[in-house]
Amino acid sequence: MKVNKTEKIDVFVTSVKQIDNLFMISGVTSKGRVLVNSHKKFKPGEFIQFQGTINEADEIREINAIHADILENKKAKQEINDYIESNIKINKTTPFFSDEITKKLSDGFDEAAKRIVKAIFLHRPILIRHHNDTDGICCGLAMYLSIGNIKNVKIIINNYPAYRMIEAQQDMELIHQLDTEYLPPLLMVSDLGSSMDSFDSYDYIKKASFEIIVTDHHPPSPDLEKHVDLIVSPYFVGGSSAYTAGFLTSEISQRIAKINFHDLPFIALVGDKSTLEFNRKDSYLRYAIALGYLVSIKNPTIEEIARNFFDKEAIEMNYMQAIERIEVVKQNLLRKVKTKKINHVSIFLISTDKEFEQGKFPDRGMMANIISDELALRLKTPAITIGYGKRNINMRFNRAALDSGWNGGELVKIMREELSNALESGGGHPGAASIRINKGFAKITLEQLLKEIEKEANDYTDK
Repeated sequence: MKVNKTEKIDVFVTSVKQIDNLFMISGVTSKGRVLVNSHKKFKPGEFIQFQGTINEADEIREINAIHADILENKKAKQEINDYIESNIKINKTTPFFSDEITKKLSDGFDEAAKRIVKAIFLHRPILIRHHNDTDGICCGLAMYLSIGNIKNVKIIINNYPAYRMIEAQQDMELIHQLDTEYLPPLLMVSDLGSSMDSFDSYDYIKKASFEIIVTDHHPPSPDLEKHVDLIVSPYFVGGSSAYTAGFLTSEISQRIAKINFHDLPFIALVGDKSTLEFNRKDSYLRYAIALGYLVSIKNPTIEEIARNFFDKEAIEMNYMQAIERIEVVKQNLLRKVKTKKINHVSIFLISTDKEFEQGKFPDRGMMANIISDELALRLKTPAITIGYGKRNINMRFNRAALDSGWNGGELVKIMREELSNALESGGGHPGAASIRINKGFAKITLEQLLKEIEKEANDYTDK
């Protein structure tokens, strides 16, 4: 170890930890990182000029401060900022698709990756929330593969398709539990959080200086950009929900770290029934179903999900158990189907409450997809499959319906306007949408939805 004489050193403070009467300060200078032992406390984000003896070992500089002042020198501050920016580098990558929409999304992928890399460099806490379906799970896995082993990175499954106040409060508590003070956290919300149901929660945590990135393929509510810092969404570049969140997040992740994704983005696309054209291997669907089953049944951590993902035997076991359960639920639901015809549109109605328990596999969304495929996939005329219960409605639209202009997300918007007191939340894609119903409003909500469908079917016929 080399011990220098007393020197002055300009530092941008990144974290502070108190041990007895001593403050252990981590920071960045214009030449690298530094550790400061100080009897005076400073806040992360401050520029400080420390004076003291400097020890150097293994390229780490440590200063025992005997004096400190707020740094006022603008040139010195800029030199530190320039050094930070010089370390914010992302990988040049080959995109998973080479189409125009992916090219237009490239700037968003780059910007998201740069923000995450910068947060890592500055040791900021990073929270990643992803939805609990296959597409969302692939988001969490993609981020885990690129940054999951870094300190103060938390990857959390979000069971609700919005970032609610309860999640925001949980995230605030997570940050307060850290044993060190850090620069403001970064929150990444994937495969959820684009609807107005998340706006109040975003505003709440932004008061605590959270930086918010949303990567999502659900149609965004107006003014989303006013509540978050960055949105990576196909809808902002003329794309559609076919570019799933797992695909988007994988593109970001490969810019952060050079990793083998083991077909992860394509599993996400298959799991969320993307209409993009690509070579669909049989294994993609098996992985998609297995991952959905694993998360629903075992409530695993992201580390446990990753272990299963890389274990072919575990995937196969989860898949077989999932298929057994799916088949039982499917047969029970098919016996309950009621068919309604409105002009050219077939409507398949299924009461679902008795088949689903909170947290059990399969969930309503997965079964809506499977039942829709069973009843409507091969029909040449528009068909809408509706699973309904006391608190939920799930809608799926076949290809003929989509080609005729039907849009599940737009129907939910209309329902929000017509029955604002009845809907707790809702949203979705053109081909798949859902509604969360307030207690006591199930019957009126379903009746109003059928009225809106009938009206749209008649309007289309009149044209």
